[in-house]
Amino acid sequence: MAGVDANLMREYEAYKDASKEELDEYLSKLPPSKRQAYLDYAAKMEAKKAAKEEKKKKESQGQLGCLIVVLVFAAVIGITAYFQENEDKKEAPAPPKAVEQQQSKSESKSAAAVVSPESDSDSKNDDAKLKEMKKMEVARWSESTNSQLKAVDEGFKNIWNMLLASISDGNKDKAKTRQNIEDFAKKLDEIKESLKNQKFSEHLTSDERDKLKEANEGYIEWIDKRKDATEELKDLAGSDIPPEKLKQIEEALKKSDEQLFKTKSAVEEFQKGLGY
Repeated sequence: MAGVDANLMREYEAYKDASKEELDEYLSKLPPSKRQAYLDYAAKMEAKKAAKEEKKKKESQGQLGCLIVVLVFAAVIGITAYFQENEDKKEAPAPPKAVEQQQSKSESKSAAAVVSPESDSDSKNDDAKLKEMKKMEVARWSESTNSQLKAVDEGFKNIWNMLLASISDGNKDKAKTRQNIEDFAKKLDEIKESLKNQKFSEHLTSDERDKLKEANEGYIEWIDKRKDATEELKDLAGSDIPPEKLKQIEEALKKSDEQLFKTKSAVEEFQKGLGY
């Protein structure tokens, strides 16, 4: 469909048969503009579907009318022939049991051959839809956590530079520097709580949810290292800071960054397993 966002089409296909609770949960996480775009697109698709069903219904009614006429005509011919040949008609012998059983088995196999492909197709469609819903949930989680980690990294760099600038300026703004550091420490606690309390849907298996929780725990450990360094900077604000102390803090942060890289690598491997 030209002019329509491919992501919007995929998300509609993934959620068009979802329950009301699942759809409401998904829509609540979208920005207002994207939520309205989804609703508009869904309305168009439902209208198109209704038009197709109405057309199909009319065609079926026309075909049914023709069939009734043919059946009535055939019945008239059959009744006439019956009365004409009734006196000469003899009772046909019953087919042997073995033949009946063989016909029954053949009919059963034929019925199974008709039903099986459709059932298999439905199963494949359900699997594809579930996989797409998993990918979207993990993508939203990844986008959210990466945004939080970026906020932590940039926030720490700001207070680090602010502390160095305060020292260069003779600690004239040490009170303001300490306040900014304390505010940042509170922000770290909020992000940690958000990661600890994060919930995942039942679309993911127990193992898949455990993988994401394990990644969140790795991110929390990294944030804790930033929190420890933040507390040390707050204690140093307004005083002379030995260069070796700053170097010690930097070394600790470097090690935590290495651990963060391992956690992110594990997440990338997990996403590849979902088809990214």
